[in-house]
Amino acid sequence: MTEQPNPPPDDRPEWRVAASEMLAEARAEVPMADNKAAVVLTTLAVGFSVLGAGLLAGDFSPAKLYSPARGLFWCGVVVALASVVAAASALWPRFTNKDMAGGVYYWGHIAAFADTPSAIEAMKGTNYTAAERTTHQLWRLSRLVARKYHRVRVALILASIAAALIGIALLVQEVHKH
Repeated sequence: MTEQPNPPPDDRPEWRVAASEMLAEARAEVPMADNKAAVVLTTLAVGFSVLGAGLLAGDFSPAKLYSPARGLFWCGVVVALASVVAAASALWPRFTNKDMAGGVYYWGHIAAFADTPSAIEAMKGTNYTAAERTTHQLWRLSRLVARKYHRVRVALILASIAAALIGIALLVQEVHKH
């Protein structure tokens, strides 16, 4: 009895099912990544609000800090602002139509057309299988989710560094007072 070779991937339906399932998982990850970025932004906003309240009330002034503490404090503020930028960039909506040469695969491609008739013509001229479209969307969305999570990680790391710098600055100030 001769062994049958494995059929090529296009002839096996399992990969199409797996691609569809992974696409659903990737779609579910987008709002989770956005929520994580929003939590980082909210936490930083609370920190900046506390700082602003202290400045406005006159209870706190970075100018009154001992010189090394003041330097650490401002470094912490700059790093905290960089954390805000990283978290906000995770939330920033993005889409592209640079890869339209192979056909219209998703809404980002449709958005490139100036009017409905142009979009209809492009759709009519697109020749792909449902599996190819699913794979394209999976690839695009997976890259988007990976970028979002990377930026959330960067924001968390920067926020932690900022908190440490500001904490050390306040500790240095307390030690200097005594």
